[in-house]
Amino acid sequence: MATDRQRRSSALARRAAREARRIRPGEIDLERPFHPDLDPRQLAALRRGRLERLQATMRSRGTAICLLFSPANIRYATGTDVMGVWSATTFARHALVPAHGEPVRFEYPGSMHVSAA
Repeated sequence: MATDRQRRSSALARRAAREARRIRPGEIDLERPFHPDLDPRQLAALRRGRLERLQATMRSRGTAICLLFSPANIRYATGTDVMGVWSATTFARHALVPAHGEPVRFEYPGSMHVSAA
């Protein structure tokens, strides 16, 4: 059974670990894609691979184009995410994904600076 001192020490250690992982303003380069566990090359490869898998599945099923309106699907296919909580219930964003070529994103006004892939 842990003593009070051990529990306090453990709680302090968990708090210090959370604080060390916290991202502070000014620490993120907004010009580059960010993911805490991937460098930009890995993230670009991940995004490319997702789009390639989607398009390969579309071609194998004879689907020429997909219209996406779910934020999760748009993010998977295009690698972009804008205000996920708000847009989860507001169908303000759409994406057309052809079986060949680049997806076309339809964004709400003023969001293009945030959603650039």
